[in-house]
Amino acid sequence: MSLELEEMKSNEYLEVQARDRLDLSGNNEYVFIIDPKLRKNAESIVATYIDESEKMPEEYGYKAWLKFFEEGI
Repeated sequence: MSLELEEMKSNEYLEVQARDRLDLSGNNEYVFIIDPKLRKNAESIVATYIDESEKMPEEYGYKAWLKFFEEGI
């Protein structure tokens, strides 16, 4: 417990607590507060991009490069 108490007295610990609990920022930093409804919506949108159930067919070698140059990303 004494080690934890010493850690809690450190400047680094106090800085993390000020950022997390009080939404304070350091010099030349900005605090962004995101509405939970918007965050949930954004998470669902991102999930559609990383959904692995719909995999693209794998292409190898020059065929993949040819498709990239013809169609782009």
